[in-house]
Amino acid sequence: MKLISSSDAESLICNLIASKRDALLKHWPINSPIELEIMQTKNMFLCENIYANRNAPPFDRVAKDGIAINLEYIQKNSSLSLDSRDTIYFPIEGIQYAGHERMSLKYIGNSIEVMTGAPLPYGCDTVIPYEEIDIDYNQQKASIKNLSRNLKKFTNVLLEGSDFRKNDILIKSGTKINSSHIGICASEGKGTLQVTSGPLADLPILITSTGDEIVTDFNTPLSPYQIRSSNIYCIRSELELNGMKNINFLHFRDSKEEMLDQLASIMEKYAVIILSGGISKGKSDFVAEVLMNLGVETIFHGVAQKPGKPFYFGHKNNTLIFALPGNPLSSLICLRRYVILGMEKLKQNSDNTNHHRQLCCILDDDHDNNHDNNHDHQLKIEENTPDNFTLFFPVKINFSSDAHVCAKLLPFNSSGDYLSIRDSDGIIECKTKLKKGEVFPLYLWGHKNNA
Repeated sequence: MKLISSSDAESLICNLIASKRDALLKHWPINSPIELEIMQTKNMFLCENIYANRNAPPFDRVAKDGIAINLEYIQKNSSLSLDSRDTIYFPIEGIQYAGHERMSLKYIGNSIEVMTGAPLPYGCDTVIPYEEIDIDYNQQKASIKNLSRNLKKFTNVLLEGSDFRKNDILIKSGTKINSSHIGICASEGKGTLQVTSGPLADLPILITSTGDEIVTDFNTPLSPYQIRSSNIYCIRSELELNGMKNINFLHFRDSKEEMLDQLASIMEKYAVIILSGGISKGKSDFVAEVLMNLGVETIFHGVAQKPGKPFYFGHKNNTLIFALPGNPLSSLICLRRYVILGMEKLKQNSDNTNHHRQLCCILDDDHDNNHDNNHDHQLKIEENTPDNFTLFFPVKINFSSDAHVCAKLLPFNSSGDYLSIRDSDGIIECKTKLKKGEVFPLYLWGHKNNA
């Protein structure tokens, strides 16, 4: 088994998928849009542009409660001095409420009381907030002392179209819908939307498990030498959290002939096949041989990493094949580090550039300060691993007082220790001994990655 680096594995996966993207998406039909009421569209993907059907604000809108005046008239009227000791009086003609027809100022030296959100009355160009005026309601007159010479027209006014103009695109097709998008659509009178459940939601995916020791029926009692099938459920959950929904299961016993026959009959039905287990060097590990006999082109088999060294990637026609190690931690790490990345690439434009954003974190502790037995295993991994190997560790994420993303190592016993990832938020990747304060690439599990 010739091992390649983790970075080479990433590049080979992304480059192949980029080169085959158009053919894959043409061969495997993407789900057709459906029309749903807006409250049913959360976390779905928009299949239409949302356009503004009028200016926003649709009128010159009052931004503060107070009185509306014609500042331009006051500033030009020579009989009204804006000396700091002058008090200017404005008779009040009425009240402009939000949601009511736009009023007009009858006399240019008067004022109209206005409420936030109301249309600015015709003939007015500025709003003075209540905090800066005195009102004598017996005489229906407002007074302003020390009116600033620097006051500008349209102070406390949102001009028509200042947010956006009619026919502007407010939300682009392909956007994943959240609460703010629903509010925008409602404001534009869009009660229903054309949506899909995601770019890869209908992509047919098969997850398989292998091994005579695995029991797939939850109701079957276990013998001492058996274990229950769990990897396929973990894999499926992670895929679904990343937007893939059309997923089937299949289990193979440790029979080369059975695996060969079943895969031969169904391979062309799936865009992606993910095999869990049977990819290492054991006498019952037939996956690589079976795939070769089926005419699958192997891109690589074996990555210089721990856990997950036996990881495999290949393809045949319009089917991508990933084979993950059978140990739970190894399986999930390879899935998150490589398979999810490949699926993201499938959603991007067809080129050879890797556009994904790499998250990073600061390590919050190191082995020098952790001498318990659980950390001893992690330390042993580092000491017994060749220098060119990549290492992965489960971590818990927190935020420092200065808003840095920090990771705390979680103890684990082996790549088969599925309980070790129970409290983890993801994994970090490193090639050196772990040291507090150093920055490492971070890969979050699906529920965190899409939060």
